[in-house]
Order: sequence, then C-alpha cells, then structure tokens
Amino acid sequence: MTFDKKEIVDKLKLELEILEKGGYAPSVHEPYRMPRVFRDSVSCPNVGLEIKIEPCTHCFLMDFVPAEHSDKEDPCHYIPLNARGDTVASLDHPGNEEAVQDAVRTWLKRMIARLEEEAESGWPERNSIYIPDEVRTTRSGRHSRNASGVRKVSGRTRR
Repeated sequence: MTFDKKEIVDKLKLELEILEKGGYAPSVHEPYRMPRVFRDSVSCPNVGLEIKIEPCTHCFLMDFVPAEHSDKEDPCHYIPLNARGDTVASLDHPGNEEAVQDAVRTWLKRMIARLEEEAESGWPERNSIYIPDEVRTTRSGRHSRNASGVRKVSGRTRR
C-alpha cells in the first residue's frame, strides 16, 4: 500500500499521542501484560488480534522497515530508531520498557519533523512515501545517488 506524507505524519502523530498518554502502559484488566509498541496500537491493521488477518504490508510503518526484516513476525519492531540501529526488538526486554518508549518517542518526533519539513517544501514529491536515512537498503537491495545527492530507490527519487 502507498501512503502519502500527510497520512504518514497524521499516523505518526497518533502514535506519539498514544505513547505520551500512557497507551503502552499495562492495562488495569491485564496488569502483567505489557502492550507491544506499534503492534498493540490502533494504527496497526491487526490491533487486538492474536493471529494477523491483514498483512503487515498494509501498514504505513512498512516504509520504515529495512528490507532484510520485512518478513519478520512484527517487522515494525525492526525499524532503526537511532544512529546506533536500536530497534524495538533489540531494546525490548523485561525492565527496559521506559528505554523502548523513550527511543520510540524520539524517533517519532524526528520523523514527524522531517516529513512535515519535506511536505512544506514540496520536495521531492508532495505526496510520496518516505524512506528514512536510517534505512540504508531498499526492498530490492539497490540504491544510488545522482550528482545532487538525491537517492534513486527502485525507480523513485528520494533524498
């Protein structure tokens, strides 16, 4: 599925709001079960389902998932959140929930700001999907840069 920048920004803002309002804190109904970041969010096409019925390719977060992780059970947990390459999957272990949420919060704010800036400038295409710099390879594994430093990805132009 293809999402335009406005849709992606709106969905990222929703994720940030959920996070900041404690949406990933344990439920009073299930106090020993920590919600899974992204997977237990209202923006997930399979929220509330133990067995997925929608493919993850229908989720806007797939545009941020490195190609080598696109076939994982929860590919959104493999989005690089920072320059070190930390992901929800790599940070997620008992007692580390706050660090996971802090890393996700920082990533969300950075992506929102970057996409809003690009949308305002109209570059490269007003309503194109966004592949973050943190994702170094494409789904096809090919990328190149032209003379102006613009990255050409699978037939689409990206910064």
